[in-house]
Amino acid sequence: MRASAATSALSGVAGAHADARCREAAVAALGNIGGDAGLAAILSALDDKPAIRRRAVVALAAFSGTLVEAALARALEDKDWQVRQTAESLRDAAREEPVG
Repeated sequence: MRASAATSALSGVAGAHADARCREAAVAALGNIGGDAGLAAILSALDDKPAIRRRAVVALAAFSGTLVEAALARALEDKDWQVRQTAESLRDAAREEPVG
């Protein structure tokens, strides 16, 4: 119950707080929690300022699936080189993970 309340509150901060640092911190926290309920807010953060987009890409490491793969593919084409670099690092790390 606490994680769900925290995820809901953090999702609100990530999507609407006036201070970009608060949005960035909320996205990072959602990535640390890793629950599916926070994924939508993380995906939405990929349309925010560059620092928040980078943080959102890092947060995607806690998730998998076609939505995440599509988001990473989009991040690989981001206008900010640091967002692209972060997405490349995450993609490369996923490829190196041993299966089994």
